[in-house]
Amino acid sequence: MRTLVSGVTCLLTDAGGNVTDTGGFFVADTRHLSRWVLTVHGRALRALSESAAEVVLAPPTVRNENPPFVLRRVQHLGSRSLVEELTLTSFVSSPQTVRVALSAEADFADQFELRSSRLFDKSDAIREVATDETELIFGYARRGFRRRTRITAAPPARVSADGVQWTVTVPAHGTVTLRAIVSAGDAVPVPAPEPAAVTGPVDDLRRCVARGLADLDSLRVQAADLPPLAGVDLPPGVVVPAAGAPWFLTLFGRDSLLTSLFALPYRPELAEGTLRLLAATQGRVTDPERVEEPGKILHELRQGELATLGEVPYGRYYGTIDATPLFLVLLAEHHTVTGDTVVAKDLEPGAPAAVASMLDDGAMQATGYLRYRTD
Repeated sequence: MRTLVSGVTCLLTDAGGNVTDTGGFFVADTRHLSRWVLTVHGRALRALSESAAEVVLAPPTVRNENPPFVLRRVQHLGSRSLVEELTLTSFVSSPQTVRVALSAEADFADQFELRSSRLFDKSDAIREVATDETELIFGYARRGFRRRTRITAAPPARVSADGVQWTVTVPAHGTVTLRAIVSAGDAVPVPAPEPAAVTGPVDDLRRCVARGLADLDSLRVQAADLPPLAGVDLPPGVVVPAAGAPWFLTLFGRDSLLTSLFALPYRPELAEGTLRLLAATQGRVTDPERVEEPGKILHELRQGELATLGEVPYGRYYGTIDATPLFLVLLAEHHTVTGDTVVAKDLEPGAPAAVASMLDDGAMQATGYLRYRTD
């Protein structure tokens, strides 16, 4: 299984870059493509080589026969978007006509449906497929929850409810490039951070650190891609580290706090974003279903269909024991490492509230231990 990640956007494919029975194109906990399969002349290609974002494919041939062309398939993720670039390179001395198709389906499954055996009644959902000469749009709506997947092609392709198809002439020993763009709503480009200066005596160690930071950067989630927080005014460009792909591309208390703590020397902005968002979602009331308590720090923030409609309690969920003390650890360490007093002053009210939560509801004052319960 190949995995590409960019913030809350994730693509899971097979070795050839296709989405069939498993995987998908996911954005913010929702599967926006449940099928995405490349064929040429109605047939699957065989993979000659593959890397994280690129696959080189060729049509099947008999023994000792050279393929008439190869197809280089490159997949790029942006914020809420997938760009599919297909480059055909001819190996023959005359022009050839090639029919290339990408078949598509969108089931808009919630990630909690895919991760568990529990069945949810979605018989009231409205599903739509619309096409015109330039684009294919899948639509989904249920009780106010709406999602959309748009597919466009360049050069223009034949668009149908099943996907897009090009019929192109590849020049002798020439190349042709085709491009399909899949977007979930309006795509917002996410600028990559400047590479951190990694110094040290061992080249291999420097390469490992640089690769680790690059992997971490792919898990950055912008605050704008998370559920809006009523009445909260966040500075522009706030980002947090997600907990992991594909199921945890969101703010997680424990995971985001620990990651930000370890990355402080290289990515201090992650700590600031995590602290600000967790302070903004800090517990206010006692709610047993969400395990919320006043002053308690969030465990999980979700925005998929089931969480939005209240069919699972994870829209804003507080079922954790360690996020609250870790919040205090990171708040202190961020000030120590960066010397930034603005964040400490802005979040000052959250610190005593977190301590009070640990002492009272957490029972530390009575027992000396931090207690976790869900009843």
